[in-house]
Amino acid sequence: YELYARQWTRVFPRFLPKERGAAILDVGCGAGHCLYALHKLGYANARGIDQSEGMLRKTRQMGVTQVECANMFEYLPAHPGTFDVIISNDVIEHLYKDEVFQYLDAIRTALKPGGTCIIRTNNCGTALASRLRYIDFTHETGFTEIALVAVLETAGFEDPVVYGLGPVAHDLLSFLRVCLWYIFRSGLVLFYKVQIGFGRGKVIKQKLVFEPMMFAVARRPSGGQ
Repeated sequence: YELYARQWTRVFPRFLPKERGAAILDVGCGAGHCLYALHKLGYANARGIDQSEGMLRKTRQMGVTQVECANMFEYLPAHPGTFDVIISNDVIEHLYKDEVFQYLDAIRTALKPGGTCIIRTNNCGTALASRLRYIDFTHETGFTEIALVAVLETAGFEDPVVYGLGPVAHDLLSFLRVCLWYIFRSGLVLFYKVQIGFGRGKVIKQKLVFEPMMFAVARRPSGGQ
């Protein structure tokens, strides 16, 4: 939990509201790692839903009690315009393609106009794509950074941007890991440019992501659509 919280404090605060009383929902919160990090950052109004009561018991044991057992396809439409931020960690890849759009529509409905969604998933555009796609039998849909932007735009979100979620240094060993990752990543970038041509990548709006995990940030239009 502490390691996860360290990563969150390094990566995600710039995407969160400055107001610590903001209404934040973690969909599919599991054992509450994200909620634990949010509460450590001072977001006392962060809550979560999950369909596993066993997972939620672990969350409550960590002192995060604002959780409930609920089906996301029922809960989100029942709370229209409620949340400033909705976070979805490792959920969307478990959905069928038609469910992906149903899920994103439900998230957009539950957000306040101008609210933000943060969606984390594995990146099927990396050197580990096959392993990430098939390591879990329950994975149904794989995404690259470009595909994730496309589905968010189709679902009516504004300004979607995808970021790579790489290793974070918190001690000497993890610092060495970060250094090795950036060396490896440079090789991947060069390989990709050689493969597609050095000029063709400029036509792609979304910056290419080479990290095995990625997250998208997008907004519900302020007009409330």
